[in-house]
Amino acid sequence: MSDASRAPRAGHDSSPRDGSRIADAAALLRPAHWAKNVVVLAPLVFAGRLLDPPSVRLALLTAAALCLLSSAGYVLNDVHDAPADAHHPAKRDRPLARGKFGTGAAAALAVGCLAGGLALARAVQQSAPPLFTSGLGALGVFDLSLLYVGLTLAYTLLLKRVLVLDVVVLSLGFVLRTCAGSAALQLLPSRWLLLCGFCLALFLSLGKRCLELRQLGPGTLLTRPMFAAYPLPLVGRLLDVSALLCVGSYVAYSAAADTVAHVGSRALLLTAPVVALLVLRHLRRIHAGRGSDPVRMLLTDPVSVGGFFVWLGGVVTVIYKPW
Repeated sequence: MSDASRAPRAGHDSSPRDGSRIADAAALLRPAHWAKNVVVLAPLVFAGRLLDPPSVRLALLTAAALCLLSSAGYVLNDVHDAPADAHHPAKRDRPLARGKFGTGAAAALAVGCLAGGLALARAVQQSAPPLFTSGLGALGVFDLSLLYVGLTLAYTLLLKRVLVLDVVVLSLGFVLRTCAGSAALQLLPSRWLLLCGFCLALFLSLGKRCLELRQLGPGTLLTRPMFAAYPLPLVGRLLDVSALLCVGSYVAYSAAADTVAHVGSRALLLTAPVVALLVLRHLRRIHAGRGSDPVRMLLTDPVSVGGFFVWLGGVVTVIYKPW
């Protein structure tokens, strides 16, 4: 056999490698977690602006900006934690922990997402500058995006190692997302809507801690020593409380005077049982140790996905009164 016949054909091996790199890059970006940014669209729906094309465009651009910024945060977190993740029972399969994706390439990917997200946020703020002079209303989408980036960096570098503060910081990220959705529409964020977002994020964050402690056991403590300060019974009780807060804050929002005045009735309370059932179902699944990530559990559970659309349909019907 000639040397030419033994030599690999040009491009023959590059496609698998290129495909693998694309898959690894996608894994780093964690697109499944973009679902968290649905809270950016909550002000659009609840403010009754879902049928206003300019508002929809600005809200979607804001959501896209936060998706890029959150992906940048995930990549930087993986770069920072790669040595520990390599010994983690579940996270060792991540591209950086496996050594299948270079640190430099990952950093470049994060910078690209960061630049793209901030550029989109800047464009939205130029189209919809803040109308208020104080408080959260004085901050535009770009300003809030910068705060979100700063909070994410602080979490990655320091705050994730502080007991309880770690889940609080993650929950504040949801608050900033909701504020950005309001700023895109030049609205003051509803304090009850912000509380709902915070409680939901607290529930998901504690659920993730509970699943890690329940499923990974001692292996978790070797790579995440801070988890030793999170006894499973304590996390379970905090999770139960956060589930109660999720439902309670939504009921409070639905019954609030401002909400009733906006909707024209207390009919939004009719959607509260669906919220309660979804939260309780997810709570039971977490306590049963099904899965390792609450967000993926939600997205892969047909009942939860169906329940979400039932709830959304109820909210749209109550607010937009299509009859």
